Amino acid sequence: MPVAAIRYRAVLLDIDGTILGRGKPEPTQRDSEAMAAAVAAGLEVHLNSGRNISGTLRVQTPLGLVGEAFCYNGAVVHDPVAGKDLRHVRVADEATRACLDLAEAHDMAVFTFHDDQILTHDHPITSHGPLASRLRSAGVEAVRRRDELPSTGITKLWLVTRENLEDEVRARTAGMQCRWVTPRLHRIFPDAPAGGLLMSATGATGMKREALEWLSAARGIPLSEMIMVGDDANDVEALEAAGLAVVVQDAHPRALATADRLIAPPEEQGVAGFLEALSRGVLAGFPAPPTSP
Repeated sequence: MPVAAIRYRAVLLDIDGTILGRGKPEPTQRDSEAMAAAVAAGLEVHLNSGRNISGTLRVQTPLGLVGEAFCYNGAVVHDPVAGKDLRHVRVADEATRACLDLAEAHDMAVFTFHDDQILTHDHPITSHGPLASRLRSAGVEAVRRRDELPSTGITKLWLVTRENLEDEVRARTAGMQCRWVTPRLHRIFPDAPAGGLLMSATGATGMKREALEWLSAARGIPLSEMIMVGDDANDVEALEAAGLAVVVQDAHPRALATADRLIAPPEEQGVAGFLEALSRGVLAGFPAPPTSP
């Protein structure tokens, strides 16, 4: 059995910015073959994504993975074979209502992820130009007014602002079942207005680390025998918890600070190359990041 398969038993993979990127919007045959090789070497391979369930499965299915999908930044564990959620943690309703009030006061664009439905409302940020077309093609539906959005049972909440209101949002939702991150807006919305800020919340206060903890409890796999592969701030807790933190070379600085190994970006098939090497038990080609003087 390969050395790496003895030491590590599970690999959890972020999707956007890690498997896929702006120059590689879909999984490749090499991706699926590399994942099959890792599974054949005795490793569990799972996706651990901020995407909703259908968005995660659109990547998982062509990759040939059949295990649990970890979605919504750790808030949902979905069994694709049974077609049901094994875990589903929602944002506190009081936090959602507070954010909708703030959005009204500061004219924020709001997105609510209710189970697997994504809703937004008529707003200049979301209703005009290329961004509106991209949202429609992604299955985002629009209501006419912000106050028509659901305020209960929300799995994920996005606020898009023209000014930095992060401190105010965090203060208004402090102590509630609600964890905020600020993904890089232009990686998700390349044609979003300059100076805008995206705030994203789920009810998984431990973020993607909760996926590792769920898998550990379900399978008896120690966190030290798991590998997390990611690139952004929402991956940090999971990267810190895993036995091996693998980070894309051009990742968010907070993610890079956790890295044990670096891999190439999606356009250069970094994940596939890493899994191919891992299945052979040879990781010498993946350097540790340089240490600061």
